[in-house]
This record gives sequence, C-alpha cells and structure tokens, in this order.
Amino acid sequence: MATRRSSPWGTVRSTQRHFRGVNSFSTGDVKGLMIGKGTATKHFSPEALAYATFHGSHFWFEGEVGLSVALFDSDQIRDAYCLDHPQDYLEGEKLKSNQTVKRELLAKLSLAAPSYLQNIGIEPLLGHLDPAYPAP
Repeated sequence: MATRRSSPWGTVRSTQRHFRGVNSFSTGDVKGLMIGKGTATKHFSPEALAYATFHGSHFWFEGEVGLSVALFDSDQIRDAYCLDHPQDYLEGEKLKSNQTVKRELLAKLSLAAPSYLQNIGIEPLLGHLDPAYPAP
C-alpha cells in the first residue's frame, strides 16, 4: 500500500482501499477513514460529516470516535470495513453479526458522541460505563 497523500495530521504512511472512494489510513500516530467527497455525500448523513475533517477533496474520520461515527452511520462502509479488518470484529472464530457491531458502536458513541446520536434521532444509552471509552 503506497503513501498517497498528506492528511490533516501529517503524511499518510499507509492506506487500504475498501471500495472506490473509501480507504483506511494511518499516519503512524493517527488512524481512520479517508472518504472521497462524492462517496461521503452519498453514504453519510450531514451529522456524520460534521465529525469529519474536510481536507484535499476528502472527508477524514479520525481516531476511535470518528471511525465509530462513520461505521455507525453507513451500513455499506461498515460492512466493507469489518470484512477488511476481521481481527477487530471476531466473536470466537467467526465475525460478529451486523447487529452486534452496531450495538457496540452505539455504546461507544453514547459516551463519546452523544450529540451525534441525538442529532440523528437516537437516544444515547444511559448508564453505559465502559472504561475503554471514557466520556470526553
């Protein structure tokens, strides 16, 4: 995977294409999704795009919160990402169900981005305490 461009956080060291206009990226310090403008406006709500940084004709969903917003907001992108990163979505020896992944993302976003959920008409989970995803 060749370095393709610079990100808002520095030079992109690696990318992985999921499908046209959708790539994972890493700068070494920052990881996330790099989504072409046309693909982003087709697959994401305006509320999700508000969590991305627009830079160089791409929307950049950075870090755990940005990635969680992107994967929660777009079923097609979530499916492609999970298939390309199976080690992150295993339950025993098989992939977690789409419903399980979405429920886990809801739990993360309830703490990290409750306003995003409220803006798309979903009530954040109350009382969800997970030390791996502390409230910002």
